[in-house]
Amino acid sequence: MKIITLRCKNCNGHLNVNDDQTMLFCPYCGQKTLIIESDDVKKVRIKSDTKKSIEFGKQNIELEKIKIKEKDEKRIFWGIVGYFIILFLIVVGMNIGEYFENRKKTVAAPMSSKEAKFVYYEKVEEEFEKAGFENIVIVEDSNVVYNIKYDKGDVIKVTIDGSKWYKAGDKYEPNAHVVITYFG
Repeated sequence: MKIITLRCKNCNGHLNVNDDQTMLFCPYCGQKTLIIESDDVKKVRIKSDTKKSIEFGKQNIELEKIKIKEKDEKRIFWGIVGYFIILFLIVVGMNIGEYFENRKKTVAAPMSSKEAKFVYYEKVEEEFEKAGFENIVIVEDSNVVYNIKYDKGDVIKVTIDGSKWYKAGDKYEPNAHVVITYFG
């Protein structure tokens, strides 16, 4: 707003008024005067108000453009972040898959060598196969020198990777060398 200095028509005192006031009040004599604008003044005021409105509208349009640009930048940013998160999860998922694929599988011994004694050899072989052992060798031995009476087909001993000192539940690789020796 612009301040204009006018003179009072009644006492000639100085009056400071805003350019948008429509009524004057003189603080010296108390005179009230209605300000009447000419058509030319009205036109200038309308032009000025229109110009102000247009400028305000342009500012709003620029502000909206900035807001839209910021939203687009946020979308792009979060899109890129999302892309890298998905890429990270894919890589991690592949590595986890490879880890489980390449991890050595283990199988558990279904029984100890002691528990396998005097059990028919095919039954023992079946139990080791069910447990997941893949490298099973059957050996017939008819020259038992022990004072133990074996029936034909009874297991004398079972070894895993050359040892008969294992317990049921001990873990081995599936291709561990299992030898089932039976009386034949």
